[in-house]
Amino acid sequence: LPYTLSENAWMAWQYNRPEAGTGIVQIFRRENCPGDTNRFRLRGLQPDASYDLTDIDTNKTQTLTGQQLMDEGLSVTVPTQRTAVIIKYQRK
Repeated sequence: LPYTLSENAWMAWQYNRPEAGTGIVQIFRRENCPGDTNRFRLRGLQPDASYDLTDIDTNKTQTLTGQQLMDEGLSVTVPTQRTAVIIKYQRK
């Protein structure tokens, strides 16, 4: 997402290691951010590959294709404002 200091905006960034097929996404729901769910389109993935995504706090895992993650985005729910989520991913 574009960088902003706005307290009603989501912030997120991706650290991608394409040669290893791994990476992490950090997502921040700020103090006055409305809604608890948002979609985040990832970049630099292999469209035809599958990726296991794991929330490091809950250990909940899902599998999506690179194409889905880049086109539709990763849907993330953060129920509490002023909270961050970190999701790691691994190409299968």
